[in-house]
Amino acid sequence: RTLLESGHFTRLMKKAKKIDCVHAHLHFMANADECYSGQTFLARRKVLFDVDDTLHCSGGQAFAGIDKRYPKHAVYPGFMALLTELHAGSTLSQMAALSARPSAMEDDLVKKFQRMKENNGLHAMPALLLGEFATGYTFITKGGDQGMKALAETKIKRVREYIRLYPEFRLVFLGDNG
Repeated sequence: RTLLESGHFTRLMKKAKKIDCVHAHLHFMANADECYSGQTFLARRKVLFDVDDTLHCSGGQAFAGIDKRYPKHAVYPGFMALLTELHAGSTLSQMAALSARPSAMEDDLVKKFQRMKENNGLHAMPALLLGEFATGYTFITKGGDQGMKALAETKIKRVREYIRLYPEFRLVFLGDNG
């Protein structure tokens, strides 16, 4: 954003675009007027979604969720299509997956999303907003409302951190009530 607000940089990019010498990874900046005008969907929206019982069914397994309507890990019908539609078909990821899983489980979640990309039509890899070991420990040892509150507070903390990183974006949040 800082570069795009610089008159000098903007003039340089316009000149470079005219003579077709903008490197491929900078094309979005050469079209900055279009991308950051607020008229382009991807320029101003991030999609955040919960994983268990929103993206896929937990199968009612302990710690993950309560939904038993579908088999464990079954992707909910239409969810991938909704994510793709919210991104206007772009493969540029403007989404983040929110999970209470601690960051030590990040590799497992990345593998899960890679499989979804290969098998379920996930159009792009999301950023991951993960929980903490301390929160998981509280959830396991104290359980009940106190444990759920600890998970919820960590998720809210992660969302707030994400919002601070992208203050110019609007958020679409997809989640369940847990």
